Amino acid sequence: MKKENKIVFVMAQIALMNCERAGMEAENTYRLNCGQSIIYGDEAFQSLYDKYAPLIGRNAFPEMFILSERET
Repeated sequence: MKKENKIVFVMAQIALMNCERAGMEAENTYRLNCGQSIIYGDEAFQSLYDKYAPLIGRNAFPEMFILSERET
């Protein structure tokens, strides 16, 4: 996979994670406004990060650049 494609893939995964996170935050806000307790706590948000971490972990971009340099 070309470096540009890898970058697009990682950026897409980041966008997906942010959409899921925003939905979780919105649901929590809605429930609080209705006088209910939140449904997504710290563990749920950590689980979301853990789901995407292998793809967008801290080293995703540096690893892509290192690997692409080795391929050329």
